[in-house]
Amino acid sequence: MKRSRLQVDYEYDFTLWALLSPMREYKLAWYLNQLLHIRLVKEKDIAFAFTNQPDLSISNYIFATENCLLRLLRNRSVSEAEQAFLLPELKQFDYLLMLQGEGGLFDHLDLVAVLQKIPTVDFVKPIEVESLKSKENLIF
Repeated sequence: MKRSRLQVDYEYDFTLWALLSPMREYKLAWYLNQLLHIRLVKEKDIAFAFTNQPDLSISNYIFATENCLLRLLRNRSVSEAEQAFLLPELKQFDYLLMLQGEGGLFDHLDLVAVLQKIPTVDFVKPIEVESLKSKENLIF
């Protein structure tokens, strides 16, 4: 009997930045709220159940408008017992900032410059999503 494989090509219609910061996520969200004049709100943790890997529970903050969605995601699993990462190839980074949608608040804003104004953000790097091996983890 012939087997067929289902091949799914997802569209990654968002921009992604990786942040290196020892700061707790609620404090980082507060700084982002102050600098960007937004209101990131803590949402329920995102849970992933993998077959051959430890389960992931990722902390996540969201700010949504009609035109865009901004998410602050912790790259490391909330349960400190597990050393699991949302994006294992970026395990040197603590947080991910995901911007979905066009227009709105962030059109004319140099987000990297704003992020570097936060005192304990050591490094900010724009990430090319298509080059990530585990980019499917970013589809919620």
